Parts: sequence; C-alpha cells; structure tokens
Amino acid sequence: MHRWICWSWIPTLALVLAPVLATAASAQRVLHVTIEGDLDSTKLASEFVDLLIDPPDAIVIETGANAWRRDVLWQIVDGARQSQARLIVLLHDRKDGRFGMGAMLLALLADAGAIGPRTKLAIEPTDDATGLAPPTTDWERVDREMSGLIWVSLKRRGVDPAIGEILLRGSNSLWVADNPAGLPEIVAEPPPTDARRLLERRADGTVRGGLATADLLTLGMIDLEAGDARELLREESLSGVRVERVRLRNEVSPTREQILTAITRLDEAIADIEGHFDSVRYPPDDRVVPPSAYRRAARDAGPSLDAIRALLSQTERLFDDHPELLATPAPEGTPVGRTPEGNVSDWRRVFLDRRRELARLEDRARDYARR
Repeated sequence: MHRWICWSWIPTLALVLAPVLATAASAQRVLHVTIEGDLDSTKLASEFVDLLIDPPDAIVIETGANAWRRDVLWQIVDGARQSQARLIVLLHDRKDGRFGMGAMLLALLADAGAIGPRTKLAIEPTDDATGLAPPTTDWERVDREMSGLIWVSLKRRGVDPAIGEILLRGSNSLWVADNPAGLPEIVAEPPPTDARRLLERRADGTVRGGLATADLLTLGMIDLEAGDARELLREESLSGVRVERVRLRNEVSPTREQILTAITRLDEAIADIEGHFDSVRYPPDDRVVPPSAYRRAARDAGPSLDAIRALLSQTERLFDDHPELLATPAPEGTPVGRTPEGNVSDWRRVFLDRRRELARLEDRARDYARR
C-alpha cells in the first residue's frame, strides 16, 4: 500500500520538476576571462582559444593591455568568432589606468565594448610588439581578415570605415574634430580648427596618441561605461547567469628571465665540472694521479652532467610556448645593428655552444671512466 503511494508520486513529481530542470539546463554560461599583461603572447592567445573548446553563451574579456601584436589580436578575435559566443570586452586597468590600441580594437570588434573607471586610451611607441611575431606568421591573412572585421565594425558603429587600416597599422595620423553639427568625428587630415589628436605618426615611424573616455563614447567606438564586470553583465542583461572566471597571465617577460637564469646556471655547472676534472688531471703538486681518481671523478660528475642535459632541454622547450622570445636580444652577440633575424641566430648559437660544451665534458668523463 505505502509502496504504491510512493511510486504513484513519481509521474506527478516529474511534471513538477520538468520546468525547473529545463530552466537549469538552458541557463546561460558566461566565461569571464581576465587577461593579465599585454596582448603580445602566442601562448596566451592559444590558451584563450583552448578555453572555447566547450563554447559558452557569452565571453567577457577584461583587459588593460598596453603592448600588442596584430597576430595575437587576430587569434583571440577569430577564436571568439568561431565559438559563436557573444563577445563583450571591458577595458579596465587598475595599475597604470591606460590601455593601448590593441585592447581598443578588441573592444571595437566585440559585440559590446565597455570602459572602466579611471581608464583611458593612451598609445605609446613601445606598445607595438609586431617585431616579436614568429617568422612563420601569415601576415597577409592576419591583415586581410582583421581589416575586414574592423571595416564592418566601424560601419556598424557609424564611424568612417576608411580609418580602419590606420587604426590597425598606425600608418597615418588621426584627429578628432567637431563637425558642423557640433559632433566629434575622426578625420585623417589635420583640421583647421582645434582638434584632439587620436594618433600621431612621427617621422621615425613611431606612433603615440590617446583619447578621452567621453570622446570614445560619443564617437561610438565604446558602447558604455561599467564599474566592473558584474555591472557590465547587468547592463548586458546577463545578471543571474552562471559565470566561470579564468585568469590568463602573459608569461613572456617572466619566461625570458627564467631562460637567462637557466643560462647562468648552465655556465656555472659547466665551469664546476671543468674545474673538477682539471683538479684531478693537474694536481697542485707533482704526485702521480692513480687511475682510480680519474674513475671517481667521472662517476662524481655523472649526476651533474645529467642535470645539465635536462636543464638544456627544459630551457629550449620554453621557446616552443613563447616563440616571440627568439626575436628578443640574446645574452650574447653584438648589440650593433640588431635585427629579429640576428637575434634568432644569436639564441641558436647560445644553446649550440652549451651543447658542444656538454658533449666535450661527456667525452672527457668517458675517457676518465676508462682509465
């Protein structure tokens, strides 16, 4: 009797819970990605794309990046587009209160772009990290697709799409001036009246500039102001959704320091083994060195040689994740006339020289072991 009553409730319970379960299953999932550092890391872009293997309904990117590369920006934007998720960008930097052109373009290309408090667009010559891109970068594809996306976005926002190429490549100066209706617009020719300079391309090819938040909003390049991501989600009618928060850190600079430290450790370890072998072969007095002393020296050096080999391989693999580091100056080589290609050769020589030193010490250890 009681068992029948319990089982008889199941259909009714299912009918009651069905709407609740359906609502839970259809709840929107928002991925909130905070990018710490600049948009000049191949690894960071790859990590972002990997987050989208299970596409969310919406992506919120919070960034205050200064430096940037066109290929990294393209990889992030393309990954978001492929996921078909709604892309929302919040420009917010609590450290220096500024963001560069790469972050600006990311917000421009988003479905909605917002700017945080006490944050402004400020462009410096050091922001352009294009020279650090891997030599295999398909610039023709990157620039073609980015130019097309920017053109469409500017057109949608009511901004002259002809300036897109200038924003992307910094190929000319741009000003913001009031039109006859008293509204600001971006122009590529210096106006006769007072104007705010958005971009200044100097004779040496460097670019600097900036624009106040009020102008960005009035021009339509930014959609709204938001104090934080939570406020932005409310503005975008996404409050109460399931939010997954992820931090992506740009590890380019720390990895470079790790590599330089590893090179110092390698040199010290090589010198220590060299000194140990020399102390056996050339004793301070004229005594005859027994063969057992050579064999013991070879045996004692074994773990250190293994450690050097492992550290070399581990350090070389860091360049797989951060290929842009090959374009930075190596700790050896002349600083005169440095080029990214020359830096690649210098790095190659740094590791080849140490591998040769390791091979020479291993030959010496084998020689000692045979005595």
